[in-house]
Amino acid sequence: MLSELKTWNNVEIMGENAGAHMLLKVLNGMTERELIRKAGESDIKVYALSDCYIDADKREAEDSVVILGYAKLDETAIIKGLGILKQQWRLE
Repeated sequence: MLSELKTWNNVEIMGENAGAHMLLKVLNGMTERELIRKAGESDIKVYALSDCYIDADKREAEDSVVILGYAKLDETAIIKGLGILKQQWRLE
């Protein structure tokens, strides 16, 4: 997963050594909500980092950061999903 993400343009990977999730800052002009909606159109679930904020004033994040969870997926499913996200998020 990490080796694939490192080939992408316009993304910043965070927390790659943290366990079963990682953060992906997407720098393509889309908001978190747009990223989540586009992923959902292909039945892929990603989560908004801003939903984890305690402070309600910070819930609308300026940065488009999504949480990618991969604990229940095998390598084939992960690579397939990443290919779909790359296309949906126009990161080619």
